[in-house]
Amino acid sequence: MKRTGIAFAIAAFCVIGSAWTQGPTKEGHRDVLGVIEGDSDLTAFAGVLREAGLRDALRGHGPFTLFAPTNEAFARLSQPKREGLLKDKDQLRRVLLYHMVSGRFSSQDLLAKRTVKTFEGSVLRATMKGKRIGVENGYMTDPELPATNGIVHLIDIVLIPPAPDNYR
Repeated sequence: MKRTGIAFAIAAFCVIGSAWTQGPTKEGHRDVLGVIEGDSDLTAFAGVLREAGLRDALRGHGPFTLFAPTNEAFARLSQPKREGLLKDKDQLRRVLLYHMVSGRFSSQDLLAKRTVKTFEGSVLRATMKGKRIGVENGYMTDPELPATNGIVHLIDIVLIPPAPDNYR
């Protein structure tokens, strides 16, 4: 059990220390992947994107809206849940795709729209919770990080998609 936690930390550390971060473009901005890999609060997310083989997808043309769980959000996952995701690549990909939406949606767009369909196929709900913007059971902690091919919203929770109908 401890080994998986260590492997998770090592994967996140490797992403920080790597030269994979997309540099600035002509406009001085980075793509969605560059925003994620350039943010020290998203090293765990960057690591699992790499583990799941989804890095290149975020370099695509877009536009994308990405709900990026912070390192703290990953730390709050139970150890069995973290280990399960790292062992089951299909489930890991499904969870990560649940954080990705086609189109560029600001926080205000999301509140006006209320729901957006994720790449995973399920719907995410955005609501105003007091003075904070809620996404499902969590909150945006740092919304509106612009990217050349979309936008990134940092969130305080790892979103877990609903079980497929055949598992309910």
